[in-house]
Amino acid sequence: MNEKDYDRFKQHAEALCFDSGALGSGKVWHFDPRGFIEHFRKCGWLSLSEITQTVPSSAVRKTGKNRYAWEAINSRLKTPGSILVSHINNLNNMMRKYCINTPYRISCFLGNAVQETQWLTTLHEGNGGNLWYAPWYGRGFLQLTNPENYLNYFEHTGVFVNTSLKNSLVNAYALIAAQPTAERSNVTLQDRQFPTLPSEIIKLRERVSENNSSNISAADSAGFYWVKNKMAKYADMEHILERVSVNSNSGTKHYYRSPSFWKASAAVNLPGRINNLYSSSLNGFDARCCAYGVALAILSEDKFPDTSGNLTILFPEGYIHRK
Repeated sequence: MNEKDYDRFKQHAEALCFDSGALGSGKVWHFDPRGFIEHFRKCGWLSLSEITQTVPSSAVRKTGKNRYAWEAINSRLKTPGSILVSHINNLNNMMRKYCINTPYRISCFLGNAVQETQWLTTLHEGNGGNLWYAPWYGRGFLQLTNPENYLNYFEHTGVFVNTSLKNSLVNAYALIAAQPTAERSNVTLQDRQFPTLPSEIIKLRERVSENNSSNISAADSAGFYWVKNKMAKYADMEHILERVSVNSNSGTKHYYRSPSFWKASAAVNLPGRINNLYSSSLNGFDARCCAYGVALAILSEDKFPDTSGNLTILFPEGYIHRK
């Protein structure tokens, strides 16, 4: 660098508020953009735009043995009144409250919550009223299901639950669950069968699925379920990513999974199979992985395996990065 260029460089550095007097001392302070990003990522509060980016543009859905559909996902996440717009603050507050506060914890949470809410379009289980465990079907961001889980959550929030009533509901649920699937009735657990069930409990149960920004239950119940099932224990494990390729109606598609995400997902959906890696018994795990992979790409520095297994891919292959 000649003297003229060096002077221009010093003027530029001074314009950026650097102390040019140290330029020749070997102790030059400079602004590191990576350090800036790393520091502000510690905030943990995700904006509407940031959470929107964690929702995959498309996902695989298993339609049969070795058969998959590749489906586009709702892109109207920022529409006023949408579930995400209504609950963005509730979700952030919940994640702080229950320490879902690392890229891997948040990715494991969203990987399940985004899929269980049908890509953030509903807060209750489809066709729930006709299921054998109705009216205690899935509600909330992690689909709180069955009387015991609901009543445990209500007790967690300080609501009194009569022990005798709780035992009656839990035993009735267990009795039906033990029956062959074809013989299960959706009458046994109906509210009318339990005349001592307080109206307060019924209202609280319904609130878990209300799309109302002032209602924290949909998000808070998910945080309770996260802690109750020790999901953080598995989310904190090393995430060893595996590339999975499937044949779909739109050609070969890919998603990314890991043993740690499997265990976190099984903890809340299929605890009896938590050590049976990638068991087909867990409903929608392939689709959950689609959400998990995109969340990891947005929230972490991880790269994804290519066809040779090398970690070279910055964003899950075949997915469009939402803006």
